[in-house]
Amino acid sequence: MQIGLISYTHENTPIEVREDIKFASNEYDKAYSYFREHSLFEEAVILSTCNRTEIYFTYENSYSEALAEIKCFLVKIFDLADDYLDHYGQGYKMIDAIYHLFEVAAGIDSQVIGDQQILGQVKEAQKKANEYDAIHKYLNKIFREAITVAKKVRTETALSEKKLSLSSVAVELIGRKFTDLSGKKVLVIGVGEMSRIVLDLLEERGVEEIYATNRTHGKTVNIARYYRGVSPVQFSRLHKIAADVDIIISSTAAPHYVLHREK
Repeated sequence: MQIGLISYTHENTPIEVREDIKFASNEYDKAYSYFREHSLFEEAVILSTCNRTEIYFTYENSYSEALAEIKCFLVKIFDLADDYLDHYGQGYKMIDAIYHLFEVAAGIDSQVIGDQQILGQVKEAQKKANEYDAIHKYLNKIFREAITVAKKVRTETALSEKKLSLSSVAVELIGRKFTDLSGKKVLVIGVGEMSRIVLDLLEERGVEEIYATNRTHGKTVNIARYYRGVSPVQFSRLHKIAADVDIIISSTAAPHYVLHREK
């Protein structure tokens, strides 16, 4: 049994390409069905976040054949040109693939070193693979060990001293731009995990006028109940509100642009 990985991250793939191969919730069923039915692969785990798409897999024979098949699978499932991914991504096998997973889980192989969100995403990837019966003793053991070591890294090293994520870095950057955030108006687009972290950090910095919007208005209303200074806004009013705020932070799963220049 051999272990392989193909990885598309900020280090080897531009953001527009990563967005094209990010898995939406309704695409996992088709993806894992493919792996279960394909004789090349015994096990597979898809790790897809806003910054990376990685597929961990086990195979019996040719690594190059398995890698080529996964690239073929990606262009098919996302309806891309056959050569679209030819110049992107990084392949790993055996110990290099395992080592990479350990670095990812620990937040070392991240755009923001010490990223606190990635461990939860690794756990969720393993859970989802189990739900689809796509992962068994080999990858399950490796993922469990990676998660255990990541927890140890966070409790025993300086990486745990500061809660880091792309969200916290974004708010830190805004704080450098504006000496006083308390009087600023902020619009947050999206109500996912990254946006919720942003809302926490904005309130900590004293921002009192925050607008939040999402295509599903009910989710926005629910989130706003937890924050004193957050006002839910209908998504249809997005561009009107955007014209009246000082800062816009957008974090959504939309496969297309949310803000448009002509608006």
